Amino acid sequence: MIWKLRTELNFPWDIVQDEIRDVFRQLLATVSEQFEALQAAISAISTPSEFHAQLSTVIGPRIETCQYRLTLAQEKLARDVK
Repeated sequence: MIWKLRTELNFPWDIVQDEIRDVFRQLLATVSEQFEALQAAISAISTPSEFHAQLSTVIGPRIETCQYRLTLAQEKLARDVK
């Protein structure tokens, strides 16, 4: 009975695993777009260049950290589902 159930769920389970990749890819793209929009908005503000440079040094690593954490979350979820 377990073998039959496992066999029947094998294909749908593969679809779930593929969906994890797709959902995280979309999420990462959305987050990246939002950070890019934030950087563009900051660049458009008429403030001293030191302010822009300081914000850029803060935002750049935050983007990378966010991308890294999303990748780790994706890998953990994929492992847990598998």
